[in-house]
Amino acid sequence: MRKTYSFTLQTKIAGLVIIILLIVIGLFIGVFTILESADRKKETEKLAVQTAASAANLPEMRTTLAEGNEREIQGLAERIRDQVEAASIIVTDRDSRIFSHPDPDQIGKTLYDQDSDMALIYAGRYSAEGKGTSGESIKGKAPILIDGRNYQEVAGVVTVEFSKSEMNANIAGKIASLVLYTLPVLAAGIIGSVLLARNIRKDTLGLEPNEIAALYRDREAILSSLSEGIIALDQKGRVTMMNPAAEQFFRSDREGDQDFLTILDEKRGRNFEISYHNRILIVDFVEVIVKGHREGTVWTIKDKTELVKLIDTLSEVKRYSEDLRAQTHEYTNKLYVLSGLLELGNYSSALALIREESVRNESQNAILFQQIKDENLQAILLGKIGRASEKKIQFTIDLESSAGKLPEHLKMSALITIAGNLIDNAFEAVSDQLNKEVSFFITDLGEDVIIEVEDNGPGIPQDQEIFKKGASTKGDDRGYGLYNVRAAVEELGGLIEAGGLNGAVFTVSIPKKGRLHSCTKQ
Repeated sequence: MRKTYSFTLQTKIAGLVIIILLIVIGLFIGVFTILESADRKKETEKLAVQTAASAANLPEMRTTLAEGNEREIQGLAERIRDQVEAASIIVTDRDSRIFSHPDPDQIGKTLYDQDSDMALIYAGRYSAEGKGTSGESIKGKAPILIDGRNYQEVAGVVTVEFSKSEMNANIAGKIASLVLYTLPVLAAGIIGSVLLARNIRKDTLGLEPNEIAALYRDREAILSSLSEGIIALDQKGRVTMMNPAAEQFFRSDREGDQDFLTILDEKRGRNFEISYHNRILIVDFVEVIVKGHREGTVWTIKDKTELVKLIDTLSEVKRYSEDLRAQTHEYTNKLYVLSGLLELGNYSSALALIREESVRNESQNAILFQQIKDENLQAILLGKIGRASEKKIQFTIDLESSAGKLPEHLKMSALITIAGNLIDNAFEAVSDQLNKEVSFFITDLGEDVIIEVEDNGPGIPQDQEIFKKGASTKGDDRGYGLYNVRAAVEELGGLIEAGGLNGAVFTVSIPKKGRLHSCTKQ
């Protein structure tokens, strides 16, 4: 198993700074060494040639060489060597006989140096590199010229040598001094990196980068797994974070994001309910306080729409079952009446009651079962017929009604919400009328399913928004029926209209092919 090493942020920053500084210092010293070596070599070559030329041009050098005075030449060469700090000055004649040498024992001997050929043959002054008396050296060559009969002739050569090892040692000394000067820079870089690392750790609440990364991954996983929407805002109200659940609230209408945030900002509170784009949302917020200052706000949004729909559907199903129970109760009462009439022998009254009920049922059933083919709608209308009978309401299905099997997207729950609520509202509207009349009409001709419910009640107040949640003339805790109808219709992409002169007329249009338009008119 491989062993992994984890370094702290301070160690990483300090190490990086040290490495960068060492690289920069190394490059600087390397460039300095190259340039210094080139300059020192050029200066040494120039000094060696100038010294050799100056020594060769001295009258004493010419005279003593012509006289063959070795002692005088040796003394003169040594004085010049001491002045220029050369490694050696060697004077030879044309026959390579040594007249001056750092080692006195070599004087009088022959020294052949092929580097001297150009000086002897061409009387040239130049520099050369090669092995000298003290190892690898830089040499300066100059001819010693004496006057002949008609021209000057080369009598010998002066060679001035500077040791390369001494030159390199001098450069190394300068490099050592330069390194000492860079040590404070290196120390300052280390101290600065430590202070920077501490400042960064202060900003990150003392957490290391790997710990921050782990926290970020955990945060993303937690936020993605939450079904509640979470939105974080900064001091200026700008969104800094939004989890996937919150993004779902805005996916259908990106331009409405700012409107929603404005609503949130205006309705500050704990666990308040708002309606937004046909959704019922429960919103809570917490202010982010850092050292006594407000740094932002975190909003939590819970979608209550599906729960409300489920509750409404269960309520409608309960109401539907009550309607069926009322119908059963009504027919039970009529059976008791028939039973009493038969026991009393009043057969004519019994037959009259049966005929009346039969005619009325045949008319309604003919429309209900022959012209309306959808079983869900048939069940709803049967329940409402029984409830109307119990409440002494004349509930009729329009003779022109006709509908086949309704589209799949128009489910039972939506039918209960739309048709059931509209009929129940009509029943309540006519409850105080002498003649209680409610009619129902449906057709699926064309591209839409049209549902119309009409009553002879008091009508719709002109100054009231009847489709607004909680709007009702029937007291508190009411006003949800028409709101739910509108929500269900708009979810199906339909249109609902309310009007009427004597009473109220509600007309619903639902496209057969699904969501095409969504509008509410009053």
